[in-house]
Amino acid sequence: MGGKPDKAQGFTVTYDGFSVGFAANRTTTKTNIYASTQSREFKFSDSLTAQGALSLGYSEEAGVSSFNVWTSLKAAYAMDKVDLSGAVDLQYVNEKFDADVALKAVYAPVTFDFYYATKIKAAVKDNIYADTTDILAVKAVADLATFDVPVMVTVEGRNLINDARILNFKATTTAVKDFELGAYFNDIFAKSAVLKKQQVVGITAKYTGVEKFTFATDVSYALKAKLFAVALDVTYTEELFKAYAGIKTEFASGTSEFAGRLGASTDKLVDNAKMACDLYFNGSGLYDGFKPLGASSALTGNFLMISCTVEF
Repeated sequence: MGGKPDKAQGFTVTYDGFSVGFAANRTTTKTNIYASTQSREFKFSDSLTAQGALSLGYSEEAGVSSFNVWTSLKAAYAMDKVDLSGAVDLQYVNEKFDADVALKAVYAPVTFDFYYATKIKAAVKDNIYADTTDILAVKAVADLATFDVPVMVTVEGRNLINDARILNFKATTTAVKDFELGAYFNDIFAKSAVLKKQQVVGITAKYTGVEKFTFATDVSYALKAKLFAVALDVTYTEELFKAYAGIKTEFASGTSEFAGRLGASTDKLVDNAKMACDLYFNGSGLYDGFKPLGASSALTGNFLMISCTVEF
C-alpha cells in the first residue's frame, strides 16, 4: 500500500507511551503539512492488547490541494492453546481508499498467516507478485518438532485472486546433525500467454558443521521449461561482519548460463544501519532483483554494488 508523503523536519512529543508529531514546509510552489499521533499499547486483560495510530496530511501545489488520512490498528489475543494477532492499515490518499490486512494465528504446532492488500508498491510487485492490486496470500507452517519429529512443512499461496497464482510446498528436516535438508514444489499458474504454467521441483541442503561457516545448495528442475539449475553459497560470519560467495548456473536445451558474486555486509559499525559491498559476475542476469531506482530492468554484466540501508 502507498506510504506517507515526504515531510519536512518537524517535532515529535512522547509521554507515557503516547506520541504526537507535526511537520510543515512551504516553497514557492508547494505546501506540505503533516500531523500524526500514536497511542501506547493498551492492555484490556491478561489476554488482549491493542494499539492505534492516526496521521493527517495536507498538500497544495499549482493550485491543486489534497487532504489525506492514514490510520493503523494492531491487536493481539492470547489463549491457552491459541494466539491471535492482526494489523489493519487504512489510507485515503488523492481521493482513493486503500487498505491492507495481516492476520496471524498460532495453534501449536501450526502457524497460519493471512494477508490482503488492495494495492502494493511496485518494489514489492517486482520481487514477489505479477500484479499490484487485490493481493491475497495465505501461509501455513507445521513444526512437527512438537511431536519429536524434526520436520517442518510449509504450504503457501500467493496472489490467489489474480491471474498469476503461485503455490509453494516445502518440507525441511534437521534429523541429520549439522544439516538442514529440504524439498520443494512450486506451481505458477497463469492464464496469460506471458506467464504460462510453470512447475519447479527442487532440493536444498545447508551445512553448519564448520565453525563460523554456512554452506548451502539449491538444485531445481523446471518441468515445462526443462531447465536445470544449481546454486551454491558459502557464508562466513564474524561478530562485526559476514562475508559470502555464491554461484548460480542454469542448463537448458544444450545452452548454459553462469553467474557469481562476492560480498560482505555489516550492521554492527553504525547503529540502525546495514552496509554492504557486493561484486557480481552477472553476465546472464541470474542474480535478479538488483534494479536501481528508475531502471526498467535488473542489472546484468560485471558490476560492483555498494549500499547502506538506515532504519529510523
